Amino acid sequence: MRSPNPATSDSPRQSTSAFLLPPKIVQRIVDLAPNSSIKNLRLTCRYYSQKAALRLDRVFISANPRNVEVFTAIAEHSVFRAQITEIIWDDALLYVRRVPDADEYASSDEEYEDETDEDGEWDKYGINWRGKVPGWFRKACRENVSDMRFYCGVDVDRPSLIARAQQLAEQMPMEEAWAYYQKLLEQQRDVLNSKAHINALEKHVGSFPELQRITITAATHGRLYNPLYETPMIRAFPCGFNHYIPRCWPVPNGIIPECDPWDEDGSDWQGFRVVTRLLAEGRDLGRVTDLCVDAHELEMGLNSRVFERENRTLHDFEAVLKRPNFTHLQLDLMVDPDSEQVDVLSSGLLRRALAGGRGLEYLSFRTCMEICRRSDSEDFHVPLRTIFTPTSHPRLQHFGIAHLYVKQDDVLALLTSMPKTLRSVELSTIRCIDGKSSYQTLLWAIRDKLGWAERDPRPTLTISTELQNIMPGRAVWLDDELYDFLYQGGRNPFGDDETTKDANDIDYGFGWEEDSFEPDHERPHVDLDDLADMGYVRRLVNRSGGNRTTVRPVRSCIYSTWK
Repeated sequence: MRSPNPATSDSPRQSTSAFLLPPKIVQRIVDLAPNSSIKNLRLTCRYYSQKAALRLDRVFISANPRNVEVFTAIAEHSVFRAQITEIIWDDALLYVRRVPDADEYASSDEEYEDETDEDGEWDKYGINWRGKVPGWFRKACRENVSDMRFYCGVDVDRPSLIARAQQLAEQMPMEEAWAYYQKLLEQQRDVLNSKAHINALEKHVGSFPELQRITITAATHGRLYNPLYETPMIRAFPCGFNHYIPRCWPVPNGIIPECDPWDEDGSDWQGFRVVTRLLAEGRDLGRVTDLCVDAHELEMGLNSRVFERENRTLHDFEAVLKRPNFTHLQLDLMVDPDSEQVDVLSSGLLRRALAGGRGLEYLSFRTCMEICRRSDSEDFHVPLRTIFTPTSHPRLQHFGIAHLYVKQDDVLALLTSMPKTLRSVELSTIRCIDGKSSYQTLLWAIRDKLGWAERDPRPTLTISTELQNIMPGRAVWLDDELYDFLYQGGRNPFGDDETTKDANDIDYGFGWEEDSFEPDHERPHVDLDDLADMGYVRRLVNRSGGNRTTVRPVRSCIYSTWK
């Protein structure tokens, strides 16, 4: 009799060495593979279909039919849906502009003519930008490539950079990319008109027994060939697909808009309106405990004017915060680039909404406010007491603010009034506007006046600041260095000398530079010579006094708890 085929037999172990591996070894191997590889492995035979488990803990929903299809399939799968703990609403809508008439297509863009070489087709990087596509589309694609090279800088090659460079080398011709983009736009219009994504969430938000968190973000597409999340829609992109990357609520990238009056209809901030309504109605069966409105360090967020006057979405949001089991809120707001934002944030409605979250254990609040040295900074200052009421959060364990103009005494008063349950604090990209106050003086005051050293456990402090050459998504982070300063007699990362020229800049040798879209970018905050010695970047010029090779340091995160 013919021996059983190991690909179909219920007992394949007897005939093929690949099936003789113990299940624990198989699982160790699978743990190192991406989900796409695991899916292919599961298709090879019944054995691996049973032993190679997919890593599924999140599911995506957006105005795209592929995302809706996969969301629905997982929600209706008895095994997969039980693994889901997070739903991510991708709120980034593809940019729509009128399709030009035939004579309005541009074969080139005057702005980039100087980069085209003599044959009139290829630029200096070997990319052919010609083709019958709208000028705005080609311009966006070229800016994507420029941004990609800007963020790469002089870094040495690493796997993620090599993979992106390979996609760039295989970039689709412009006309093919534009045709695919139009197809995506048509699909988006169909979903928005049918509300298929909203209907799917309404029907299935209660189908996930382990659901804890819903995240709403417009940062999903990240950067060229480097998305924040590989949603089913993004995974289906052809290799080398370059396009207008949606990054903002609700305008094109590179623009910080004024916040329009809050609109209860339309597609802008649809995710927040839909999610808060469903949670307020209890469609999730009371399971969701965390809500994250995540700008992911980009200059965007939820339209702050939702807190300007009474409206239905505000009331739904308040109802969500009042749920007895609701514990975690991340709220990233887009604010006006002028002093009118102060009136909105000080209206009292934001404060009322946050105060309703009496069960909150985690509260993070961030704006897209540009923080810099300016003569009119007082006009942009919002007293913290007009937003936060610490006595309303008796169980609070983490508190964080970012991108705000503050007064040092206000910060100290707020932290003093926090409950004893507080375990961690984040104060990122803030600027003290009172007198000579700065990050340097604020740290001295926190160490000397709050009495944190006598607590058990001692609260941890995290701070991030933008790079001096601002690159959205990148920042320098301090955590263990601050613990060392606050409790172990360490140095102040902003300088120990009161005459420090800029006491809001982190000294070299303290902190780590991180990129919110590239985890493998992490490196010590040191100068380029030191980074070259450590092997992070290419050396452009020889170091004065001679080059040297240094072992890369290993980052310790002994005391940080929430980040």
